[in-house]
Amino acid sequence: EPLPEALRGQPVIWSTANLKEVVSAVPSPFSWATIRLTVRDLIESTVRRSNHVCPPGLRWARLYRGHPYFNLSLMQWMFYDAFGIAPARMNRLLGGQQPEIRVPPGNPFLGRGGLGRLRGVVRQIADAGRAAAEIERACADASAATRRVLATDVGTKTEAEILDDFYAMGAVYLRFMPEFMRANSQAASWLDNLANTLERLLPGRGRALSTRLLAGTGGIASAEQGYRLAELARTAAADARARAFFLTAQSLPRPNELAAPAEQPAPDASLPLATDWRRKLDGTGSGRAMERFLEEFGHRGVDELEIAQPRWVEDPSYVVETVRQHILGGLETPPEHAAARRAEAEREVAARLRFHPLRPLVGWMVGQARRASALRENSKSVLVLTMMPPRRGALEIGRRLAARGVVRTSEDIFYLTSTDMMALVDGSWDGAGAQRLVDDRRARNRRHYEEGAPDVVLDDRPLAVDHGPASVDAAGETFAGLGVAAGTARGAARIVRHPRDGASLQKGEVLVAPTTDPGWTPLFLRAAGLVMETGGYLSHGAIVAREYGIPAVANLPGIMTALRDSDPLLVDGNTGRVTRQKAPAAAAGGAS
Repeated sequence: EPLPEALRGQPVIWSTANLKEVVSAVPSPFSWATIRLTVRDLIESTVRRSNHVCPPGLRWARLYRGHPYFNLSLMQWMFYDAFGIAPARMNRLLGGQQPEIRVPPGNPFLGRGGLGRLRGVVRQIADAGRAAAEIERACADASAATRRVLATDVGTKTEAEILDDFYAMGAVYLRFMPEFMRANSQAASWLDNLANTLERLLPGRGRALSTRLLAGTGGIASAEQGYRLAELARTAAADARARAFFLTAQSLPRPNELAAPAEQPAPDASLPLATDWRRKLDGTGSGRAMERFLEEFGHRGVDELEIAQPRWVEDPSYVVETVRQHILGGLETPPEHAAARRAEAEREVAARLRFHPLRPLVGWMVGQARRASALRENSKSVLVLTMMPPRRGALEIGRRLAARGVVRTSEDIFYLTSTDMMALVDGSWDGAGAQRLVDDRRARNRRHYEEGAPDVVLDDRPLAVDHGPASVDAAGETFAGLGVAAGTARGAARIVRHPRDGASLQKGEVLVAPTTDPGWTPLFLRAAGLVMETGGYLSHGAIVAREYGIPAVANLPGIMTALRDSDPLLVDGNTGRVTRQKAPAAAAGGAS
């Protein structure tokens, strides 16, 4: 491994933390080629902005048993060497229980390299003044360029013209990715600095207050889609025709995302399909609301950074199922109580820092953290939008290859690589053996998916993460994690391993999940609290939980197997503790 001198002699830490909340557990071959390069570009663009030099040839990402990992050793060192960020602090932002590299003892801003790190911090602070406007402009430019490509009819294009669209979107992608990472970096910086500042001023209370101050601020795309689905459910519940559709429409069957389309069971012909919503809801307020929702959020989906996964506009089954569960659960949207919790936190900070000279600084930092959180989520939405033309183009080429008998279905294209696809298009490969290759790769991915993989690998050795035994007292069994959204909630545990299984989550239960990406967030509005095996302050689930005012605890490895459905839980987002209570909770679904 080419490594910085400071890391030589230390094992390379490979981690899934943060990566597995946005990337499919076992990415398709088509996706992985892009993801591998994207991880490198994202991280190196951040440190280059501070004039930090990355040695050439660094390997930032890899597959292990088919699962994606990033080089945590490199990430910890680069952010320490560029900005003086301690490895423990980086782990807190990313989430996950993982080791730390050895760094020189003492203050990172003194001694060798100290002045350069101080300059990096100053540049980062100076960048904050112009970052928001420039990131917003980059989002607008990338969105406009993408929609121009989407406005054309891919079915009328030659295969060479479809590849031209790939190259054009590649250029859009390369221009946008540094700004996307800049949004991530700004969010991490402001969230962490706000929490640290308040904790120094109000010991034992500051971190919880920092998360409450970010509740109910609005403008966060990943949260807004949840609000809009809740509103759609209220509209549909009041209309007999729309209510009947949402309560009976069936999803397109997808029992296993790694199963070939030919292996999927046929839908029940006696029930309407979710994809038939336009005809069934024509002329209704719900139909118009559904149209507006898909216009704004239809490019999103579950496992949305996996190009092989359908978008909501292509298959709205998940949207329809979410609305159905909202109708059945009698959902109440939480923006009012989220805003009330934020106002309560603002009053507490104002009272406790009434005469403190840093009170204006805290207020300014809160505003910056709110804007940075929104920018991070909104830039992620734009990133997913830029994937629409490549997905559409790949499916069209896949359709043509299937018509020529090279592969069975258009979806098989995602078990080839983009290089394979280009070879088929330009004639340098006649397609012989393509279907055999697809079948082999699909079977291998399925095997890797079923076998699973550890969260951390040291060099090539799986690391068993010891999160320690739960503490037991009169209240029950308590698991210690990281509080990422303040407040307390009581409710029955509901273990959900994939958002498509979210129908099992009932209103007022505690959602227990391996990790959460924006595809999970519509489920949050039914949950009293959120518990995640993996995640940090910067997780998408954490940002949306704070916006909704839902208590959340992350970074609890093994919690999915330690708990059982219906276990009575107390979730304390203030202290980062989850207690399995000995007696049933007095009032399921309560939150404060």
